[in-house]
Amino acid sequence: ELVGRIFEESGARGVLGNTSVGLGNTQRWDAEYQSFVLAVRRCLDYLTRALAAYFKQEFHSFNNLSKDVLNQEPSSVAAAIATARDRHIQKFDYVLSAGPKKSIRDLISHYRYISAGSLNLNGRGFLMVGGGEGLSPRGFGAEHGLGAIIRQRAADLHACVSDLIESFVAAARTHEQALGTRND
Repeated sequence: ELVGRIFEESGARGVLGNTSVGLGNTQRWDAEYQSFVLAVRRCLDYLTRALAAYFKQEFHSFNNLSKDVLNQEPSSVAAAIATARDRHIQKFDYVLSAGPKKSIRDLISHYRYISAGSLNLNGRGFLMVGGGEGLSPRGFGAEHGLGAIIRQRAADLHACVSDLIESFVAAARTHEQALGTRND
C-alpha cells in the first residue's frame, strides 16, 4: 500500500500511459508473505495442542480437531470446541490441505517456492498479481490487494482463536461448576 501511495504521488501514472512495467526481486515481500502463512498454521496447531492438554491428550492437527476432540470426556467441552472450530474451518483452506488439493502452506513447506506476487506498474496504478493468492489485475486497487487479504486473514485468525478459547472456557466452567455442585 505504501508503494502504491508513492506511485500515485510521484506522477508516474501520467508518464506510463498505456505502458506496463513488471518488476522482480520481491524476495522481501515473499519472505513476509510466507512467514505470515506459516505463522497462521503454527498458531492453529499450537491452539489445538493447548486444547488437547485439557483432555490430557496430544493431538496436534487443527484440521482434525473436531474428529479428535469428539472422542474425549467431558463430552460437553469437546462438543463446544468442535462446534467453534467448525464455525471457522472454511476460512483456513490456505493453510490446511484437503484431500489432493494442497494448501499454500503445504506448497511452501514441502513442494515449491511461492511468491507474494509480481509487481506491475501501469497507467492504472500499482498492483501485485499472481503469487500464492492468485491476485488478478481485474481486482485492481488496495481493497483487493495482498494487504487487504492479509488483514482479513489476520482478523479471521483472531476471531477463530477468540471463539475457540471463549467456547472452551465457558463449557469447561459449566462442566466444572456442575461437578462442584454434585460433590457438595
